[in-house]
Amino acid sequence: MKKIFLYSPYLHNYGGGEKYFTTLAEVLSKDNLVSIITSSQSVSKKQLENYFKVDLSKVDFINLRNISELSRMTIGCDIFICLSNFRYIKSYSDKRIQLLQIPYGKIHATTIIKKFLSLKIKEGMKDYYRIRLLNECKNDDLVITNAYFVHNILKSNYHLDSEVLHPPIDDFYNDTIQKENIIISVGRIFSGLYNDKRYDVLIDAFRKLCDVEKHNWEYHIIGSLLKDKKSHDYFNLLLRKAEGLPIYFHTNLPYDELKIWYNKAKIFWHAAGFEVDDYIHPERVEHFGMTTVEAMSAGCIPIVINKGGQKEIVHHGVSGFLWNSLEELISQTLQIIQIKMDTTNIQNNARKRFYEFSKQSFTNQVQKLFQKI
Repeated sequence: MKKIFLYSPYLHNYGGGEKYFTTLAEVLSKDNLVSIITSSQSVSKKQLENYFKVDLSKVDFINLRNISELSRMTIGCDIFICLSNFRYIKSYSDKRIQLLQIPYGKIHATTIIKKFLSLKIKEGMKDYYRIRLLNECKNDDLVITNAYFVHNILKSNYHLDSEVLHPPIDDFYNDTIQKENIIISVGRIFSGLYNDKRYDVLIDAFRKLCDVEKHNWEYHIIGSLLKDKKSHDYFNLLLRKAEGLPIYFHTNLPYDELKIWYNKAKIFWHAAGFEVDDYIHPERVEHFGMTTVEAMSAGCIPIVINKGGQKEIVHHGVSGFLWNSLEELISQTLQIIQIKMDTTNIQNNARKRFYEFSKQSFTNQVQKLFQKI
């Protein structure tokens, strides 16, 4: 049995990266002594188990109060696995593995100085540390990325090699729930530089859809909402934009309720990266697209933006649709609303595609990767 430590400072976010991280801990704990270390003081093991439906019964959970203690804790550890977006954590373990989930655009001295001059001091400092992180990772025993999109960007921009381990996706399918005339989007409700889901744009698209076609469809936006003022200000903006439309918001839903909505919905929308050049700013588009695959597992037809990791999930016209403009999004949605196509095959193909990203597939990939080291 190997002694394995996994560290993440982001467990309080309750997003896709945290699902990835906790499932990795679960899989490794079957044959190893595994500990999760986090500096997120507000999070407990039980909360993570309940929210992500993972089994951490064999995992030790350590809330770290002082990050300076972390490196020392790795003494005598066989494998240290670190998920960090900008800080490099030195390890004294026998093997070190870095998880990278952000496809960083080109960072160099000029871009950092520009951020400082424009008073984006915090982002400038983070970029300074990111350069160090990416350079230090080249000496690690293994770097794992969560999508070929991320792998390719880091290879191109920083000559950094990695192994791709796609995220584990739960099977949300329930054949006892009937499909309804519902479009859904799922993801964190916030506005920021990285991975903004652009619900504002999708609300505008649904309004135009209502103007073009009289229909009895509803649009449901489902996502985690943090308690900070910025997130709630953005949420209130979305509420105002949606006034007068059959648009409904569901925040911080329990897993079982989310499962119901996936099975009720016929269509899944996604717009992260809208109006972003994913070559110049690859970090601002969807890095993979876990919720897209979750929806596909329940037989939802994905109609998602043709950027980032979405392109390696959806086969256009086979298991869903990729769009480049809001006009295409509306047009592709109308084909389904107006029953201008046989959607049964696309729904079936979407579900078949899900199996390639299932938890069992993830488990198999983890076993192969860790056999190498």
